[in-house]
Amino acid sequence: MGCILLYHNNHFSPYGDITYSNLSHSLDSHVRRSNESGEFSVLSDFIIKSLDILRRGKRGWWQWCPNGTYAAGFQLKVEPISGVIDKSGVNGIKLFCAVAGSNSYLPSNEITSKVGDFGRWLNVFRCNDGFLTGLSLQVHLAPPGDDSYGATNLRMACSNPATKVLQGDGHDVGFYSPWQTCDARQAICGIHTWVEEARGEFTDDTGLVKVHMKCCDIPEPGKDCKPDDNWVERVVCTNSNPTPLLCEYIYGRGVKHTKAQENGGSKEWETMLTVGFSTTLSVAGIESSFSASYGQSVKTGLSWSSQSSDTWEEEKMVKLAFRVPGHRKQTLWQVVGTCGNFSIGSVNFRVTDAPI
Repeated sequence: MGCILLYHNNHFSPYGDITYSNLSHSLDSHVRRSNESGEFSVLSDFIIKSLDILRRGKRGWWQWCPNGTYAAGFQLKVEPISGVIDKSGVNGIKLFCAVAGSNSYLPSNEITSKVGDFGRWLNVFRCNDGFLTGLSLQVHLAPPGDDSYGATNLRMACSNPATKVLQGDGHDVGFYSPWQTCDARQAICGIHTWVEEARGEFTDDTGLVKVHMKCCDIPEPGKDCKPDDNWVERVVCTNSNPTPLLCEYIYGRGVKHTKAQENGGSKEWETMLTVGFSTTLSVAGIESSFSASYGQSVKTGLSWSSQSSDTWEEEKMVKLAFRVPGHRKQTLWQVVGTCGNFSIGSVNFRVTDAPI
């Protein structure tokens, strides 16, 4: 199995005063993740690793978050140290996968690789409104002839700056490996562990000894959305006087992410912001969707492929004014596009007129 090592030099951790220079991110094109149809597709994302201190244990299988979900929480299986002659520390790591903006985990979205025989599952640590993006495994290594515990605790980086670092409820013994983190607009999506199985009486059992986690690219929110548009009523101005009335309206021009709560709309975008997305980064995908697959709208007659650059910038508020003749009622309409959880305010308006 071939691999390419990518070295990130002089890279300072955002999670404290730990630096992680010259750490390798392993890019393994043979590791694959299943899609919705059960087929497999090659990933170009990289693996983040704990240090291989003990050089023991048997490897488990790679396990993946379901497509469209990423790790947002974790749980440790831990054996107590006190009262145990042969201590093994952490025996398993479970990841909880979720869609962006959801803080609830389905049982079908829990993944774990190889798990040891000792201990019990403890508390779940959640990266609310964010994804897990880095790891640092604590390992205990004793001098020859003494009892090595193996992994004893785990810290995981959270993309949400309000949480930043989650620390498991393992033991406070051993030392942490340097931080390894995913790139921007990536999150952890798979796990692969090495565990030393129980070897019997008078032998040193260590439980979990090493973990690899996969960082997967998160698709641009606007890339694959389905475009649509409509005439949207903006303001109604009624003039009951004989002289003309100046009617003013401040409208949104450009792209914004909607705040609809349906299906966790606003929470989804908050999560996307934590991993490095912005409205600006999503605009290119939205413009491409409208221009390529929508073109001239049947509903509104607007040619989206020929819109000015103002339409494809982050939303700005602009004042528009028109005069309503005496004893008339006029309604201002704007062409507004939608694509997923994005709305696009165009510069195309019309005014309908009626007597009062």
